[in-house]
Amino acid sequence: MNEFSKLVSDFFIRYLTNQKNASENTIKTYRDAVVQLLEFMNSKGIKANKIKITDFSYGIICEYLEWLESNKNVSVSTRNNRLAAIKSLFKYVSYHRPEYMNICTSILEIHKKKTESVPMNYLTVEAFQDMLKSFDKNNMRDLRDLAIILTLYESGARVSELINIKLPDLRLNKPASVVLYGKGRKVRIIPLDFSMIEILKKYITIYKISSSFANGW
Repeated sequence: MNEFSKLVSDFFIRYLTNQKNASENTIKTYRDAVVQLLEFMNSKGIKANKIKITDFSYGIICEYLEWLESNKNVSVSTRNNRLAAIKSLFKYVSYHRPEYMNICTSILEIHKKKTESVPMNYLTVEAFQDMLKSFDKNNMRDLRDLAIILTLYESGARVSELINIKLPDLRLNKPASVVLYGKGRKVRIIPLDFSMIEILKKYITIYKISSSFANGW
């Protein structure tokens, strides 16, 4: 294992997993960025096991980002995510191999590509209320979908946070609340409108939820 390979391995195992306690999604995003970087370097005639830190530069990483868009057809958002992951890697390298500070610093100075802002679409209060009325609470599938939508709406949870909710994370008595586990294992306790608790209780009973919503949603 050469120097660069060891640093990449330590970055994922020692830093992201053990020190930063990064989520699986974060680690996957960073892994994809590095895998595609290795693929790009291979296209330039440098195999993964032969890559040296000195093979990288401001220009090479900029080429890699353009290659992502032209060869991998990624969106600007994905390109920027890949850049963030690569910059995190080289920031780690700069701490552990300060002799390569100039290379790392130049890569950290690369700016993300600007994206065109898109106006946000949203439902009016009236439209949202009409949507809720369309669910049949006596239909199992409708009840499940209603419970999902109400939980997302009331808590502002991400989908990844929703599927990780376990029964002990819910307080179904006043004051009602839910515990959410976000990025970086951050914990948030979110109050819930008590009017939705009847729906959640009915959902839990009908679907026989005993430990985790992951099997019921």
